[in-house]
Amino acid sequence: MSEVKVEHFYGIYPSSAYGNLLLVDPLLPPRKCYVDCITCPLRRDRVTEASLTASQPSQILGNIEERLPTGVELNGVLLWGSGDPLQLVNIHEILLSLRAFLSSRGIGRKLYVHTSLLGLLKCSEGSAQERARFVLEQVDVLLIPFLWYGAEKYLLGWPRERSFSEYLELLRKTFESNRDKLIIELHLFKVHENYYPEHFHIDETVAVLRYIKAEALVLKPVDRPPASPHVKPLPESRVKRVCEFFVEEGFKVNIDRYEPPSTPPRWQKTATVLYNHLLRIPSKYVEIKAMYGDLGIIALNNLLSKNMVSRIPWSGDIYFTGK
Repeated sequence: MSEVKVEHFYGIYPSSAYGNLLLVDPLLPPRKCYVDCITCPLRRDRVTEASLTASQPSQILGNIEERLPTGVELNGVLLWGSGDPLQLVNIHEILLSLRAFLSSRGIGRKLYVHTSLLGLLKCSEGSAQERARFVLEQVDVLLIPFLWYGAEKYLLGWPRERSFSEYLELLRKTFESNRDKLIIELHLFKVHENYYPEHFHIDETVAVLRYIKAEALVLKPVDRPPASPHVKPLPESRVKRVCEFFVEEGFKVNIDRYEPPSTPPRWQKTATVLYNHLLRIPSKYVEIKAMYGDLGIIALNNLLSKNMVSRIPWSGDIYFTGK
C-alpha cells in the first residue's frame, strides 16, 4: 500500500434525499468549527477563529480529479467536513471553481454546503456580508442542522454566542429571499433514555418553523457513532412517528439516510479515499464493502494493521474510524 495522506476529497455520500454526492472537506482535519453539535462524528476540538483560509481551489480540484470514481451516477458536490465552509475567507473562490468543475464534467447540477446557524449569522455581518451574498448566489442548497430542543439546547451544542431571536430573524429574512436554497436538517437521536425530539420539542420546533415560514424540512436520523458515547440512534418506529407528525402539521418532509450503491464504484487509490472517508464518516464493514468492494476490504485490513483505523462498538455494530 502506497503512502496514505489526508486529502480534501473523501469519497461519496450516498443519500436517499440528495443522491450520490462527492464529498469535499475544504478545511482538512483537525476539526475547526464554530459549534459543538452532540451529533457530530468528528473529534470535539473546537476552534473559534472568525475566518480561515483553505487550500487553494486548484489544490482541491486537483485532489478531486485524481480520485474521481467511475461506474456510478453522481448528483453533485457536498462541502462538509472539518468545519463550517462559511468560515473560509476564500469560500467564494472555492465555490466558483467547483461550479465550473461540475459544468465541465457533467456531474449533476447541485452544489451543497453544510453550514450552521452561527456560521450563517457571522457570514451575514459587517465586512463578511458580501461573502454571504455571493455564497447564496452560487450554492444550490445550504444545509442547516437544527438542534432546537427545549431547555437542553446548550447541552446538545446549540451555539451560545448569540440570542435565539438573532438566529430566528436571520432565518426568517434568509427564507424570505432564498427559500429554495435553505434546508432545515432536524437530527433524530437518543441520549441515554431521552428521545430527541420529544413531543414537546416537536411542538416548539413547529412554532419556530412557522415563524420563519419554512415549508419543508429534512429529518436526519443519527446512524453512526458521534464523538459523544451517550448518543444512540432513535428507534425506527419513533423516526416514523416524528415524520408523520410534521406531515400532519402541513410540512413537506424528506428523510436523509445513508444508502450505499448496489454496485461499488471504481476508485483511484482506494486506500487513500477510504482512509479519508473514515476520518470524517465512521462506517460499518458492510458499508465499506458496498462502497469500495473487495479492494476496500483489503485496504481496510492494511489500514488496521498500520494502526491508522480503529474499531468502535456502537448500537450493536462495529464501526471503523480513521485516526
